[in-house]
Amino acid sequence: MKKLFSFVTIGSFICVFASISYGAHYWAKAYGNTNNNDKSDYAHSIQQSNDGGYIVAGRTDWGCCGRYNDIWILKLDDAGAVQWQKAYGSQYAVNDYTYSIQQTGDGGYIIAGLTVVPEEGANIWVLKLNDIGDIQWQKTFGGTEHDQANTVQQTNDDGYIVVGHTPLLEREKVIFGY
Repeated sequence: MKKLFSFVTIGSFICVFASISYGAHYWAKAYGNTNNNDKSDYAHSIQQSNDGGYIVAGRTDWGCCGRYNDIWILKLDDAGAVQWQKAYGSQYAVNDYTYSIQQTGDGGYIIAGLTVVPEEGANIWVLKLNDIGDIQWQKTFGGTEHDQANTVQQTNDDGYIVVGHTPLLEREKVIFGY
């Protein structure tokens, strides 16, 4: 039986649903701020991981660095229990967002999104995490305008390709590879 999964943001928290391929309910759980105060959590990407669990990427207001929004990654087991969760914020940013996560061939994760630094604008931010969510490396791309990564994929040669947009080029959609 194949499990299907989905996520929605309800109010200020994330709800993940898993079901059996023929539609039977498997499990549903809420994560994040369920107190309905002024803090909010959002999910933007989910993928089933090689161990049968799930990796969820989004953003949170409660973050690591005392700013408005930080990247929030949750690693769930196959029953939806949190194995680990971490928030990531760049040092000078006021907002950090992620829109894409993928498990990599080494069992870690690649994340793409953006970081917003006052008076510098938004830049594409790519983070490579190990299997327990520690940052192995990170890169930023962009200039003084709003640059954003929408998705990232590992390539066959163990590189990465990032798709997003930037107003610095004549065309709005760009692809970075490295």
